[in-house]
Amino acid sequence: MARHFGPAADGLLSALIALAGIPGSLLGGYCADRSRNLQMFIVGPLIAVAALLALVPDVPAEALWVLGIGTGFFLIFGFAAWLAVPARVCDIEHQHIGTATGLMLTLAATGGFFIPIIFGHLVRRTGFDTGWIFLAIVSFTFALRLSGSIRCLLS
Repeated sequence: MARHFGPAADGLLSALIALAGIPGSLLGGYCADRSRNLQMFIVGPLIAVAALLALVPDVPAEALWVLGIGTGFFLIFGFAAWLAVPARVCDIEHQHIGTATGLMLTLAATGGFFIPIIFGHLVRRTGFDTGWIFLAIVSFTFALRLSGSIRCLLS
């Protein structure tokens, strides 16, 4: 569905998504540092992101502001908690935590390269609704996959 936002509204919505990540990162890191259940603070927010992305095709344009802010908040909330995983894995020595985090970021960047390309091809062929549902499915799938990986690493 075309929303017909102007360039100023597009920019403002993008900025709000990014700015919503600031309190998300602070709260996600705070919760991850103080919780024994790190998995909950990674997988839960990613499932929330998947749900918000799945709603994009069906909500009126005015609701995109709320979905965007929620997506930015929960995505970075979970990301901050995800970055705490190497410090929790007892087999990783302290001096290698930075390298492990760097590897995690490299793997995430690989997905961050290919997923937008696939999104663009889907949108061109089938429309934006399919693209948003694809992003929701990818987010949900990775949340479930991370859930199993985190459980394995932290047990």
